[in-house]
Amino acid sequence: MTLEDQIHPILRLIDTLNAPVHLVGHSHGATLVALIATHIPEQVLSLSLYEPNTFCALDAQRDQDAYRDTCEAFRSFHLEASNEELFPQLAQELLDFWLGEGSWNEISTKQQTQLVSCIPAT
Repeated sequence: MTLEDQIHPILRLIDTLNAPVHLVGHSHGATLVALIATHIPEQVLSLSLYEPNTFCALDAQRDQDAYRDTCEAFRSFHLEASNEELFPQLAQELLDFWLGEGSWNEISTKQQTQLVSCIPAT
């Protein structure tokens, strides 16, 4: 599912309310509500975003400078993420970041292999 696919049910719900809304989101949810706010700014009274990944809401044409700067900032990550040999290291860093240092080492080799296999090759 694309981000656009994910926000459409929420947009439809907001449309049925017939009133402006306050949107709250955390992490991926914050990304979604930020994107929603770009679609219906007149219906959004406020945003509370916690750990958002709002660069997903940038439009390459409309937000050229910010889009270019964001792409540049993530260029090295993208290069690493496209190297399948680094997938185990990336998976370990991600798991340890979100669940605490050492979390990767606490799961079984089978679970580690399953997590690595979920990383999409680009």
